[in-house]
Amino acid sequence: MACHYANNPNVGVFRDLLVEWDIPGQKDHCPDTFVAFGISNKDQERSKFIVANEGVRPVLVLEVVSPNYRKEDREIKVIQYARTGVQEYVIVDRRRQKGKLLEEVLGYRLIKGIYQPIAPDSQGRIYCQTVGLLMSLQSGCLVIEDANTGKRVLSSLELEIQHRELKAIHQKLKAAKELAQQQAAEMEAARELAQQQAAEMEAAKELAQQQVAEMAELLKQYQKCLGELPE
Repeated sequence: MACHYANNPNVGVFRDLLVEWDIPGQKDHCPDTFVAFGISNKDQERSKFIVANEGVRPVLVLEVVSPNYRKEDREIKVIQYARTGVQEYVIVDRRRQKGKLLEEVLGYRLIKGIYQPIAPDSQGRIYCQTVGLLMSLQSGCLVIEDANTGKRVLSSLELEIQHRELKAIHQKLKAAKELAQQQAAEMEAARELAQQQAAEMEAAKELAQQQVAEMAELLKQYQKCLGELPE
């Protein structure tokens, strides 16, 4: 999601950053990922996200369930995040049960201070209203799509891989262009050389013809003065 909002200076996507709430008695949380709107100094280094100082609170929290903290992520935090005013809470849960791998994405939306489950669509995707994104698990990977365009929101790793691939393609195209330019230059040089050689041959031919003509004229004059040459 960070790449999705990379060019928006007022939206922050944070990972593994401690959130200090402005609610007395509420313990702090360190979500796997959260999104906050209306922030200032987006790129400044933060050791924690202090809600009272930031003036805004997370609108979306995403937690990947840890085997050791399943109850906390799936039950306790549902109550706590609702209490702190987080508009949407998404839970990504991958676990083995009776030898089978189970994958699940759960979503909750805050309605009148209480979390209500977000029903998945026909493709098992959770629609996050706050960010306009669809989330689902596919082959063990979290897939995020733009709800308006249907396009996938690439992760930082995917973007890095894509960037490397595009860079490699660019380098190949550049090398191919340079090779084509070199070959064109060589062909042009060969053409010019051929033209030069053809011109030299034509000049040599004209010179030879001139010499033959001069010799014929000398011979004619000789014959005029001395008569026919003896056999």
